[in-house]
Amino acid sequence: MAFDPATGMPNGFTGKILFRDPEIEEERAGFVSVDDLLAQANTALDEAGYDAWLMLDRLDVAFDDSSDLERNALRALFRAYRDNRSQDRIKPKIFLRTDIWKRITEEGFREATHMSRDINLVWDRASIKNLIVRRLLSNKKVIELYNVEKDKVLLSTRMQDEFFDRVFPDQVEVGENQSTTLNWLMKRTADGTKLNQPRDLIVFLNKLVEVQNRRIERGENEPTGTWLFDRSSFKEALPSLSEYKVTRQLFAEYPSVRKYIETLREQKTEHNVDSLSRVWKVSEEEATSLAKVLRNIGFFEERQSKGETTYWVPFVYRSYLALSQGKMQELQNGNFVDLSQFEYLFEDLDDEEPQSV
Repeated sequence: MAFDPATGMPNGFTGKILFRDPEIEEERAGFVSVDDLLAQANTALDEAGYDAWLMLDRLDVAFDDSSDLERNALRALFRAYRDNRSQDRIKPKIFLRTDIWKRITEEGFREATHMSRDINLVWDRASIKNLIVRRLLSNKKVIELYNVEKDKVLLSTRMQDEFFDRVFPDQVEVGENQSTTLNWLMKRTADGTKLNQPRDLIVFLNKLVEVQNRRIERGENEPTGTWLFDRSSFKEALPSLSEYKVTRQLFAEYPSVRKYIETLREQKTEHNVDSLSRVWKVSEEEATSLAKVLRNIGFFEERQSKGETTYWVPFVYRSYLALSQGKMQELQNGNFVDLSQFEYLFEDLDDEEPQSV
C-alpha cells in the first residue's frame, strides 16, 4: 500500500492475491496466495485468542437463475470449505436446505464424504408444537388471558400439550378418522418432500389470527370455550398460505418452471406421465424430466401405484391453483376422464388421499 506524503492517505496498491501459489517472480513482485493470507489471519486470531465464524445462508436464492450455476457454485463452496479445515481459528458455517444438498450430490460428489461435522435440522411434530407454543407465549396478553407462567410451561412438554389444547380446537375436521389439529397443520403446510418449514407455519398462523379477528369484528360467534380460534377459520386462512408458497417461493425461486405449474391450474391433483405430456404439450420423455424437476423443488410428491409412477400435488399448493382432488387418466381416444368420481367415495376425509372403494 502506497501513501501520499502530503495527506497520509493511501493512494495505491501493488501486488496481487492469487488462488494458487505464486511463481518465484510473482512472489518477488508482491503476489500472495489466498491460502497464505488465511494462514496469517489464523495465526493472528490464535495469538489473540479469537475464533472467526463465517456464516453463509440464503444460498437457495443466490443462484436461482441457473440450476447448473447453482450446482457448480455450491460444489466449489464445499471444496473451499474442505480446503480450509487446517485453519482451526477460521470456521465457515454453511446453512443449506436439504433438498438443495440432494440436488448437488445426486450425480456424485466425493467431497461430501469430508463433511463429517454436520447437523440436520428436522422440524418434527414435537418441535413444531414447541415453536407454536413459544410464539404464543411471547405475547403478554396471551399469558394474562390463560394465566400461565411462560418459563414453567416451556420447561414441561406436558404443560405445553395442555396449553396447546386450551388454545386450539382438538380437530379442524370433526370425525373419528380425521386428524388432530396439529397433524392437520403439518399436512397442510408440508410440500412434496413431506417436510415442514417453520416460516410456512408462521405465515399460516399469522393469517389465522387475521381471519379470526375479522370474524369477531363482523359479530360472528366467538370460539368455543378457551379456544382462540374457531375451526372454520383454519380453512379460510389456508388459501393465503397457498398463494404465498406458489407465488413468493416457487415462482420467485424457480421462474423457469412457472409456466408448467400454471398450466396445471384447475386440473386434478394427481397425474401420470401420459396426462402431464398432454397438459404440457410435450413428449413423454420431456414430461418425465419436467416432473422430476418439480418433484425436486417440492411441488410434486412422486408415488408408486400398481407399478406406475404418479405425481401428486400436496395440499399446500392446491387452493391457489384451484386444483380438485383426484386422478387424471388418459383414454384410448386421447381424451381425459376424471376417475375420482368412480374411485373415491369420501372426498373430505383428512387422509393423504381418500379411501378407495
